[in-house]
Amino acid sequence: MSKILAWDPSGNFTEGKGTSGYAISLDGNQAHKLGDIKATDYKTRQEYWFAHKELIEKQFPDYVVIESYRLFGHKSKEQIGSSLETPQLIGYLEMVCYEMNIPVFLQDPSTKSRHADDVLVKSSVIEKKGNKHYYRGELTNLHQRDALRHELYFKKFNLKKVVK
Repeated sequence: MSKILAWDPSGNFTEGKGTSGYAISLDGNQAHKLGDIKATDYKTRQEYWFAHKELIEKQFPDYVVIESYRLFGHKSKEQIGSSLETPQLIGYLEMVCYEMNIPVFLQDPSTKSRHADDVLVKSSVIEKKGNKHYYRGELTNLHQRDALRHELYFKKFNLKKVVK
């Protein structure tokens, strides 16, 4: 049985305090844990990023799935002058996994649309109460649900390509 750690990464520390969501699962089941790492909980960008490494080391997954970063034309002007912290974090996570011999799969942000909140609610993956979404009785945020979307997409379309 394979353990999968899926990330919706935000490297933003200096340019607004970001939140990285994650989902941890075994290949035959839906995610058994959703969580996040918040930049506001750390004093430096390095400490924030290191918390991502610590989670990978603690979980030691068989596969890591990371939402990739693309600079789209319609958003390029607002990125002028940015240090692009998120793609830096993605590169850091790739190197952490490389050193641990864990395969990394980058998934385009557009893959999340296959598992939009309304689809997850209809398929009983998450529950909606008012304007809040719950997973297995726990309140979620968008970053956690985005990581869950990447986990679900990876299991449905990519896991069978790597497990033989």
